[in-house]
Amino acid sequence: MKIDIDKVEPNPFRHFDLYPLDEEQIIRLRRSVNEHGFFNTLPAREHPDKPGYYQIAAGHHRVEAARAEGFDHIDATIGVYSDAEMVGIMVKENVTQRGYNAAALLDSVAAYIKVVAFDVLTGTGATSKKLDVAPGALTKAKNEIAENGVGARLIYHAMNGFTLQQRKDNKEIETVKQTEITSAIAALKSSCSMAKLMDEVYVQVQLFRSAKEIEEQALKEEQEAAELAAAEKAVEEEKQAKIAEEQAQLHAAEAEEKAAIAKQKAEEASKAAKLKAEKAAIKAKEEAEEKRAEAERQKTERLRRAAEEKLLKKQKAEEKKIYEAEKKAEQERRVKEAADIKAQQELESVYDIRCMNVFRLTSHEAAFRKSILSEYGRKFFPKELQLPLANAIRSEINKTEMRRGTDLGSATIENYVHDQIELAARAQKDIEKEEQEKIINERSERRVEEIWKSVRRFGVSLESALLKINEEQQKWPKNKPFPLDTDALRTGQHVIGVWAKLADKLIGTEPVN
Repeated sequence: MKIDIDKVEPNPFRHFDLYPLDEEQIIRLRRSVNEHGFFNTLPAREHPDKPGYYQIAAGHHRVEAARAEGFDHIDATIGVYSDAEMVGIMVKENVTQRGYNAAALLDSVAAYIKVVAFDVLTGTGATSKKLDVAPGALTKAKNEIAENGVGARLIYHAMNGFTLQQRKDNKEIETVKQTEITSAIAALKSSCSMAKLMDEVYVQVQLFRSAKEIEEQALKEEQEAAELAAAEKAVEEEKQAKIAEEQAQLHAAEAEEKAAIAKQKAEEASKAAKLKAEKAAIKAKEEAEEKRAEAERQKTERLRRAAEEKLLKKQKAEEKKIYEAEKKAEQERRVKEAADIKAQQELESVYDIRCMNVFRLTSHEAAFRKSILSEYGRKFFPKELQLPLANAIRSEINKTEMRRGTDLGSATIENYVHDQIELAARAQKDIEKEEQEKIINERSERRVEEIWKSVRRFGVSLESALLKINEEQQKWPKNKPFPLDTDALRTGQHVIGVWAKLADKLIGTEPVN
């Protein structure tokens, strides 16, 4: 379906302040659109508040490229997408088309924060239904969101489709790692974006609850009106039945009276008196039964009203408790928000936040930030030198990763930064010798710690292998020779011997403080 490009609006969960449009990508797409036309069909839905307008789920760069090339219309597939589906399509587009970087991940996590928070607080979506299966899980999630916002546990479940406990069986289809989500949430909190997102969610939740209260009030008034009409109808029917009964009794009395007149007058008087007495007794009995029934009905009605008043008082008490809890959580959130703003201001005074968009992996950026904000990092690389260093390290990482074919770990990033600090320290002519030696010693200590980790892993692996061989030998049939790799055992003996000699030598040396 072709739609007017002027009536196309972006995904409402796309945060351009966290993940701005890439001008270079738009330029590349403009060349493709100019050469081949707008041949990709974008997923979109009708705008919920603006008739005739549409919201696209993904493809923002393509739309901007088409608009820049003067296109009047674009091709789109119009579907009925929920908010969660709009977010899911946008995140999938980021993963498959542009890959991960810190800004893209921030945008994806921020979008899921709004959807999951609204879902859980209102209890209207897929996440709340899954949580409601386990007793207390939904209430726990609501309290967690009210106190600290949406955590990594709920975001991981929403983005991957399974929980952290199910990760072992679904590791191959994992879209986003827990560490990446945790780092992104920390970045959102430190930049005060989490507080802004939650403010927007609370506004939406309040509007939702107000609309629901209005709907419930209207339904209640409609039910009360129906009950009142039914009661009035029942009273009228009872009144008509009573009149008919009285008329029937009157006709019966007249008939009996006429029949009695046909007989003897004396007998008529006796029978009439007897009949009158019987009617009076029956009427008195009926009136007494009616009074007893009315008293029973009034008693039941009083009990019902008392129960309703008790339930209403309980509901009001619970609502007051929830309101006070939400008020307290809001106060704590504002105090925390002020602390986050102060921390962000302190961070921005010593750290160039543009470095967040340089690294492809959030773990790389976190390792870079940790090293560059160390004592010597701040001394030799002030804020104005951090971005050039980040770009240089990023270029070096790209070469190494392309050569190895795998992602480098965070420790490698820290080593890169410390290498640069060491070079800067050595290049500074007026640095004191003692300070220079301190930097070199810290680097050497880290290397020795890494070597000791390798020694521990080797020792544990060798011991585990020998224990498993011994266990198999114990279970081996006695009438069948056990296969032994004597070369491997001799090699192990040799290694253990060398290890023992070196260990004795090292243990005999004086410790270095």
